[in-house]
Amino acid sequence: MANLKDIRDRIKSVKAIQQVTSAMKMVAAAKLRRAQERMEQARPYSKRLQGVIENLLPDVDRGMFDLLEMREVSVLGIWLLPPTAVLRDRLTPVLSRKPNWKLQK
Repeated sequence: MANLKDIRDRIKSVKAIQQVTSAMKMVAAAKLRRAQERMEQARPYSKRLQGVIENLLPDVDRGMFDLLEMREVSVLGIWLLPPTAVLRDRLTPVLSRKPNWKLQK
């Protein structure tokens, strides 16, 4: 049976681990917030570029470039980006499971 000193040491180590985990969560939240802000800042550029491409496409002969051919979508893929090291142990098995839902067109 553990004596009182062992129990106190264990409680201290658990509290230290909780502090580290809390700090890691805050860092992850800050990184996520910054990434979202950068995405929102890039949105006007993306919309403008999309408009430029849409204006250029009618003038381009689609037969010249294979990538511009209009074709039916036969395969739909989803990219799963791996999470950061903070969440990797918990999230990777969940994300890598085959999804039980189907996408609709």
